[in-house]
Amino acid sequence: MAENYSHMQSQFRRILLEERVGNDFKEMRSKNETYNISLHHSVIDKLSNDTKKSEVDHVEAIVIVTLLVVIMIISLFGNLIVVVIVTKKRRMQTFTNWMILNLSIADLWVALLSIPLEIPMELNNKRWIYGKTFCSIFYPLQTSCVYGSVFTLVALSFSRFWAIVKPFNRQPNIFMAKVLIGFIWICSFIVVIPYMSVLNYSEDDNGVQHCGEKWTNTQKRTYTIALFLFQYVFPLTIICMAYIYIIRELCYRKKTENNNCKIKQLETKKVVKLLCIITMTFAICVLPYHIFALCVEFGALDEEKNNIISLICYIFLYTNSALNPVIYNIFNAEFRESFKELYRTVIIFIFYNIDSEKNIGFFSKRRRSCAPSSRTSKYSEDTFTKSRNSRFTQTFNKMASHSLITVDIDTCQ
Repeated sequence: MAENYSHMQSQFRRILLEERVGNDFKEMRSKNETYNISLHHSVIDKLSNDTKKSEVDHVEAIVIVTLLVVIMIISLFGNLIVVVIVTKKRRMQTFTNWMILNLSIADLWVALLSIPLEIPMELNNKRWIYGKTFCSIFYPLQTSCVYGSVFTLVALSFSRFWAIVKPFNRQPNIFMAKVLIGFIWICSFIVVIPYMSVLNYSEDDNGVQHCGEKWTNTQKRTYTIALFLFQYVFPLTIICMAYIYIIRELCYRKKTENNNCKIKQLETKKVVKLLCIITMTFAICVLPYHIFALCVEFGALDEEKNNIISLICYIFLYTNSALNPVIYNIFNAEFRESFKELYRTVIIFIFYNIDSEKNIGFFSKRRRSCAPSSRTSKYSEDTFTKSRNSRFTQTFNKMASHSLITVDIDTCQ
């Protein structure tokens, strides 16, 4: 009896144990299925988010590259035209125009160097792709272009100030402008030497290239503040003080001087207006970059926003190089007329070449098909030459009558 009772008790315990194990297994299985389902959903969500992010990045890259290409084309052709006008036209060769030429050279550096090299990096997820040697050259050259522009603006303001304060003294000439331009670029390259020494090139295990600055946080913050002061605050303060004095002096002299002096004052006002607009454009386009650099150094921005804001700041910086030729064309009558003259000359040259090629092709076909005698051939060529000259002369006179250009017809033949 006791044995049967103990046997039944052991069976009952075994049944309870099996039920408990079965329930635990079912519970574990259900939890595992729930975990697998949640893991599956999280993976799908992550892949979906990554896909959306890659699509956004792709659209963003297309928009940015398009903007950079447009800025590069406008800056390249506009500043090249300014260089051609100032160097080829004798009446445009003044101290002020040579300083404007130097601004165009700095803007051409941006159009030929900075933007074309920035576009491939933008298409390559903003990674450095130009190797070790160029790492220590690219960014310092960008900085030196900004220094070259701001030093030129200071020189322009000082020359206008000197012309107003000392009108009877010797004024800056073209030779002084060339010497000053050389001095400006020497100073622009000297001030970026410390920056060149801290740029460091490295590669990670995957072969990805990196080009960055290598110094302590204190040194980096000090350099950023110094860059803001010497590249923006101090120069613009000097420029503003000079132009305020010039405007005040012109307003005072307006009441006292005669008509001849008023004509000179009007010309001076136009030049000062142009230079003030150039300076304001520079200040507006460069300020976002300096604010962004200060915010990054002092931790006022999230890392996720850094890329977008930095791109906007660089686009502002590059836009300044494209706006300057437009400003010259709008606010300066001499540059505007020179732009028109150059445009008309190019159009006439293209028209003349196309017209000549068509006529030469037509008469050469007739000579081959008809096989005329030497006398007839000579007569045809003389007739063609006369008709070509007459036709081109009429067209040229019609187009040139509305412009200021003078071209010798004989030199075009």
